[in-house]
This record gives sequence, C-alpha cells and structure tokens, in this order.
Amino acid sequence: MEQQQRENLQPQKGKVSERLLKHCKTQEERDEFTRAYQRAKRVLTELNDYYQRETERMSDLIDSPKGFETPNWQYLQAYYAGYRKAMRIASDTTRI
Repeated sequence: MEQQQRENLQPQKGKVSERLLKHCKTQEERDEFTRAYQRAKRVLTELNDYYQRETERMSDLIDSPKGFETPNWQYLQAYYAGYRKAMRIASDTTRI
C-alpha cells in the first residue's frame, strides 16, 4: 500500500506533483506555481542530482561492513537511514 501511495505522489514528466500544489486555492494560483516551477527546471535538476548522489552515498555507508566496527553502530545506522530518507524526500520534491 505504501508503494502505491508513493507512486501516486511521483510527478510525471513535465507536471508538478499534486503534493506541491496543495497550498494553491485557485486554478490561477496552480497555473502560476506550475509556470514558476518549470522555469526553475535547471536549478531543480541540479538539486535532484545532488540529492540522489547523497542517497547513494548513504546507502553505501549503511551497507558497508565498516559501519559495524564501532560500538554505537546502531545509532550510526539510524542516522544514515534517516539522512537517506530525508534525501529521498528532497529528491522527490525537486524532480521535474
């Protein structure tokens, strides 16, 4: 069920996610926000690429056996997992 909800929130190419349009009260506001979002495409694409690289880096740290060598490895794992989740959310928000 969570996967289905996630797919519904994924923006389609050239469209703005409904999640980002929730604050718009009128169709005019939605259109204006969509145009501004599209104009910011280059910046958003760069941010999205950065967030994806960070997500991959955190995944590598989580899967690394070195992470288990420290006494507080559980806390590190939780930190890395939380950071990775934040990067995924940010990446979803900036995806065009």
